[in-house]
Order: sequence, then structure tokens, then C-alpha cells
Amino acid sequence: MGRRSRSSTLMTTPDLFLYTDRPIYHPGDEVQFRGVLRKPESYLARLFVPAKRSVVVELRTDDGGGAKTTVNVDAYGSFSGKLK
Repeated sequence: MGRRSRSSTLMTTPDLFLYTDRPIYHPGDEVQFRGVLRKPESYLARLFVPAKRSVVVELRTDDGGGAKTTVNVDAYGSFSGKLK
């Protein structure tokens, strides 16, 4: 049996997993979030730390409003912050 390469189906850009402290918010609520950056590599993914060591997290609302903040990424590709 020969090996099949699946590299053509893998993404080459980093993945972002973003988690919030709850599923639903009301206007004016503070949103607490945590995130992890990963870079696909072969069949596995490894942690990804951007060269700038910070990312911008932006919250957009249905009515066109929103907020954004810049947070630092640690040595493990993780970050956290708050938005109101």
C-alpha cells in the first residue's frame, strides 16, 4: 500500500481559536476572551507566536458598532483580554 499525501488539503495559514466567558451578551456587557494561535504543520499543528507578539481583537455588532483592543501573545501562542 502506498502513502497518500494530504498536504494539499491542509491550510497553510495560522489557526485561531477564540473562547469567551459566556455565549450571549447584552449591550454594554464586558466580554472576556482567551485565544490560542496554532500553525498547521504536516498532520499536526504546533503553537504559533507571531513576530510582533501582539494581536488585535475586534468585536463587531450587528448594528455596525464595535470595539477593538490589542493584546500580547505569550510564548505558548495564547492571549486573553476584555472588551466592552
